[in-house]
Amino acid sequence: MELTQEHLQDIIYYDKESGLCYWLKRLANRINIGDIVGSVHCRGYIETNIYGKRYLLHHLIWFYVTGEWPKNQIDHENRIRKDNHWLNLRIANQNKNEYNKGKRKNNTSGFIGVHLRNDTNKYAAQICEDNHTVSLGSFPCPTLAAIAYDKAVLQRNKDFAVTNFPKETYELCLIN
Repeated sequence: MELTQEHLQDIIYYDKESGLCYWLKRLANRINIGDIVGSVHCRGYIETNIYGKRYLLHHLIWFYVTGEWPKNQIDHENRIRKDNHWLNLRIANQNKNEYNKGKRKNNTSGFIGVHLRNDTNKYAAQICEDNHTVSLGSFPCPTLAAIAYDKAVLQRNKDFAVTNFPKETYELCLIN
């Protein structure tokens, strides 16, 4: 069965204010009308099963509201994967979604896009673009490397950029 927007709206209710979806119909024995839809997946997103098919809830919500399945990724602007408030969801390509990531768990420099090069004992700044790593240079301290990263990510996509320092810090020195 192909899921239509009308049918989706008939089986779940999406509350844009809370970002939660509620079951309007019982599709399985374990589902009760009024229950919150979905559970947190191991990657932190909420997902659910409808007629034997698994869906990421933020994709269902996009379809629920717009009537179109997202052609690209859906980005959570605040980077909280289970926060599905409508104002927190936006279409993003892979690059934009990459720019909206914070520090990785294995980060040792304390800054996004910065790591210590063991061969030179300098800090390298780099950014990911089109699934390729782009070097932004080597620096004597992590702060200078972080500034280079911030400027690069802001020039590439200011709206999606997560920076090491407040964006306002760069307002005067960035060329639009």
